[in-house]
Amino acid sequence: MPDPFKIIVGPSYCHIVGDYPKNKIRQLMSYPVEGAQYAPAYQQGVWDGRKYLIGYRGDFPSGLLHLIEENFDSSEYELEYIYGDPATDVRDYNLIGCNYKYPYDYQEQIINTMIERKRGIVYAATGAGKIGRA
Repeated sequence: MPDPFKIIVGPSYCHIVGDYPKNKIRQLMSYPVEGAQYAPAYQQGVWDGRKYLIGYRGDFPSGLLHLIEENFDSSEYELEYIYGDPATDVRDYNLIGCNYKYPYDYQEQIINTMIERKRGIVYAATGAGKIGRA
């Protein structure tokens, strides 16, 4: 097993430190750009037609951290998380004491997803019940 690589988790961005599989992570954190085949750079072979969400130094939006957690096998790679901001560490969050009696199914789903992914932004209409839940 290779040496562990560390992920420094911040409120907005994460940074990968150490020797990590750059190509695998870059591919994981990218998507094909619609209509790329018409771009001159793509046609000349200069660009692969993908939008990359990770920088060359290993910086990526914290909201994509779940992609690494879901796609890296612990038997193949050892990951170490360093939480740079205690407010972003939701491992100890407790929902007991939230000020609502009967949450709707979608509210529980949002809360559980945010806890599972350790962060989140809630897009919900006025009156959807965001206060006291996120």
